[in-house]
Parts: sequence; structure tokens; C-alpha cells
Amino acid sequence: MIPKVLVMKTGERIIAGASEMTDKESGKGVCLVMKCPYILTLNPKEDTEDYSVNFSKWNPFSSQNQFNIPYDSVVSMGDVEEGILDVYMERFGQELYYEEEDAEPETDSTENE
Repeated sequence: MIPKVLVMKTGERIIAGASEMTDKESGKGVCLVMKCPYILTLNPKEDTEDYSVNFSKWNPFSSQNQFNIPYDSVVSMGDVEEGILDVYMERFGQELYYEEEDAEPETDSTENE
């Protein structure tokens, strides 16, 4: 699952593995599935044009790391900037790719691989 940046209607910018849940019979999309979602925030550094990026757990009160979200809650979805992707994968890559047997819903990937 390739991480994407999702911009939500709430204004949050979230980095997460993104896929699409589809109806088994019709093949139509039902909702988006976010795995290992973290909110991205930019923090400018004093007296410079540089900034740091903070990662905050999207739903810190849940023990789950996968969430189904309706299509209309997402404004846009795109590729992650390389430097941010490197940090995300270093910190959370194992969590993103960890899969428990029989715990995952059937989904079809939205990525073109």
C-alpha cells in the first residue's frame, strides 16, 4: 500500500496508506480505507524559511490503525513529497505493512502500480 496525502473537508492533511473498499457483487466503490493515518502539520522555524513537519495520530483514542471513511469527506488525494515519505516510512512503515490474518476487510487498491 503506497502512502498518500489526503486533504479532508475539515482541513486536515493526513498521510496514510489509502485503498478503496468495493462491493463484492457490483464492483463499485463503497468507501476509502485509510491505514496508519497521521495528521501532518507544518511548524516554521524561527528566523528562517525552514520548517519542520509533525506527525500526530489521526485518531489517538482508537486502538485500530485502519479506518473506513466516506468519499465525500476527502477533498483531494495525492502523492507524498519524498522527504516526508522517507520520514513516515522510517517511523511508521512497519505499522503500515503489518497485517493480522482475518482482520483486514477485502479492499482493492487505488494505486496504479
